[in-house]
Amino acid sequence: MDTSNNSNKNIKDTDKYRSKTSGVSSERPDKKGKDDKVKKTKSREFFDALVYAGIVAFIIKILLFEAFRIPTGSMEKTLWVGDFLLVTKFTYGATTPRNIPFTDIRIPYIKLPGFKEPQKGDIIVFDFPGDRDDIESQEVVNYIKRCVATPGDTLVIRDKKALCKRGIISKSSQHGF
Repeated sequence: MDTSNNSNKNIKDTDKYRSKTSGVSSERPDKKGKDDKVKKTKSREFFDALVYAGIVAFIIKILLFEAFRIPTGSMEKTLWVGDFLLVTKFTYGATTPRNIPFTDIRIPYIKLPGFKEPQKGDIIVFDFPGDRDDIESQEVVNYIKRCVATPGDTLVIRDKKALCKRGIISKSSQHGF
């Protein structure tokens, strides 16, 4: 009986077992196999999760919801200066960002279609249009107001009362005039 042949076979089997468990391949040291995966460090996993969360939050902020703060006291009987509103953007049509975040630099934007048009009495959020002599406001400020007229209506303000083509606007929607 040739025992040297069996012992050589056992040595080769042991070498294969060691190379599989130690991660060192004796067959191709220059290339990794399909089963070998590089483990990410904890800090790398945390960074990846943070990036993904940021991307998802950015998409939600652009298309679905955004928090706004009341900038003026014009609606003090219903909303106070400094109050926060959570606004659904997709109802009237979301837009892509209108300015570079944390700056007042305006950029071109696209408005997506909405599900409905604003109705009288709805609270709406819009960009401050600027003073009457300005083509566009110099700073980016969101105004929050109540809709008192819709396209096609005639709106007149007399004696601090808003009049629409159907008569005086109801007292419940007259807050802040």
